[in-house]
Amino acid sequence: MKRIIVFVILTCLIAMPLAAQSAKVGLAGAQFLKIPVGGQAAALDAAIITVVNDASAVFSNPAGLNHITAENSVFVSHAAWFAGIQLNSATYVRSVENVGKVGVFFSQLNSGEMKVTTELDQTGELNGETFNAVSQVVGVSFARMFTDRFGIGINTKLVMEDLARDIGASDFGSGTAFAIDIGTWYDTGIRGVKFSAVVQNFGPEVAPKGIYYDYSVGDTVKTSVPGDVYGTEELVAQEFEFRPYSLPMTFNFGITFNPIENLAVSLATVQPNDNLQRYLFGLEYSPVSMIQLRGSYAIGAYPFLTGWNDQDEAEYEDTFFGYDDRVFSGGMGMKFGNMGLDFAYIHHTILDPVYNGSVNFTF
Repeated sequence: MKRIIVFVILTCLIAMPLAAQSAKVGLAGAQFLKIPVGGQAAALDAAIITVVNDASAVFSNPAGLNHITAENSVFVSHAAWFAGIQLNSATYVRSVENVGKVGVFFSQLNSGEMKVTTELDQTGELNGETFNAVSQVVGVSFARMFTDRFGIGINTKLVMEDLARDIGASDFGSGTAFAIDIGTWYDTGIRGVKFSAVVQNFGPEVAPKGIYYDYSVGDTVKTSVPGDVYGTEELVAQEFEFRPYSLPMTFNFGITFNPIENLAVSLATVQPNDNLQRYLFGLEYSPVSMIQLRGSYAIGAYPFLTGWNDQDEAEYEDTFFGYDDRVFSGGMGMKFGNMGLDFAYIHHTILDPVYNGSVNFTF
């Protein structure tokens, strides 16, 4: 009981700085770090942090690596995101006797080919140039059980963003930053109740390289040529360096319990540094040992646009349902010996649905 009390107190102390923040939407970059990786994570979202038990745990709760029983574990994932964006990830984890679990991981998001637009060519049809945006993260993981019921996991990673690849200088629009993730897992031993707390993407700001031109704050200068009595006014844009942006740090807290055999019910709360808090409800059921059915729903207190008043001001109504246009996430997992396959489908009200598939195997 004392350990449970200490765990809850530490969790609250870590959460307090984040919980006090408001919805600072658009002030954090590297948003690809918030995309769930793997079929199980896509189906359960943050509700996965207490039940994840394979190499995919590095992307949701590194403490989950402690549940891997094999000497070697490999995980590969592919997500078809919006607008043809692709997210590919891979992890390798090795169990080291008397030390713990040690792993390496990699994830890359690629926007695909996009047209270069300018103030004079806003469709990108005239110059015919293209570019793509690539975001990547590489890192190492370590996890260890300190007792038979309590374990931790830590990621150290390098986040790299190249938002304008193939435009101008080779490093234009690119930036890097180191970050860490810390995850915990605690089994109370009471009716299958388990707790987890995870802090992700804690690190310094990313400062993209290069400069941009802003004509709205430029200077007007007068030039003249021989024979031009009055001269010509010309607008000269002002140069600015790209401003740094924060990483999308989040605090996740979850609890899982088993009301009946083969059914795990998970509740989780997520507090990002760039949005309001959201809550998740997840289920994972195994009708037979080789099949897992899972799904989740996220809710949050978000204002809903209801119309405009006589002064052309937007009017909102508070609602507690829905988050990020997502309605429901569902999926299925299958196990064949030492190999597992997971698939997920995420449904949205306005945006197209997205799909995620992953495979993991041990040896």
